Amino acid sequence: MKRGLQSEDYLKRQQMLDISIPSQRRYMSNSTLFDELVAAASTVPNSRYSLGGNAACIASRLFNEGCEVMLAATLTPQLQKSLPSGLKVVGKPTTRDDIHLILEYKAGDSWGPFSAPRANRFILHNDEHNPLVSSLEALEEELKNFSADLLVISGLQMMDNYPFAEGARERRLSRIQKQMARQPLSTRIHFEMASFAEPHLMHYLMDNVIPYADSLGMNEQELANLVSMYTHGNVSLVSDSNPRVATVLDEMRHLVKLPAATSKQANFRIETTMKASSS
Repeated sequence: MKRGLQSEDYLKRQQMLDISIPSQRRYMSNSTLFDELVAAASTVPNSRYSLGGNAACIASRLFNEGCEVMLAATLTPQLQKSLPSGLKVVGKPTTRDDIHLILEYKAGDSWGPFSAPRANRFILHNDEHNPLVSSLEALEEELKNFSADLLVISGLQMMDNYPFAEGARERRLSRIQKQMARQPLSTRIHFEMASFAEPHLMHYLMDNVIPYADSLGMNEQELANLVSMYTHGNVSLVSDSNPRVATVLDEMRHLVKLPAATSKQANFRIETTMKASSS
């Protein structure tokens, strides 16, 4: 069981430990304290609300470009109104918004006696839907008749440091893997990564999700983290916040040449598709 944030004091200590690590995300199991933090944050003069999540942002952009889009998400009716009219949403509605509280700070900003060595952000949430991928089954059913040209997998970083029951996370990821493998070769698959801190989760994604993707999305720090996992087997906890372009290009070339990161299991997707077509 992973430990969730329980108290304000623990929150302060944890953030000071993570102040030089690329954008960290923590689950807070104390919903009462989380709601109090959200209420307090909303009174800060420069605070603001915005639609977040890679899936919602990508879906909105593709829809605005003229694509027919289906988004799998668990939203309140009010939050769904912030999406473009006509964008199809699958997944059971909820009565409570899954707010992610983001603290952004610049290099040199201070919090008590501590000073940030780099610009960064700390994300806190009490989200019970995204870590469990609660809209997955609804998406599976709708995909049968959607004839998608592109399937985007995102939000799996929400599984990082979430207090799952034993084996629950692996079962959800296994279902995602099977969904990816069932797609016809005419459906391209994109996996949008994010910041991960758990080596075990990263290893599972490397073995069961990344090989099925046709393309990957990540920033420079996430790229360095993934390369570190493939080459050294560990998560890069401190990465360059402003890497040289040449360094990033070298890491990209190194990544695409790694057999484990390319088509090790893509052959299974091809074989599965061929069998399904011939049956």
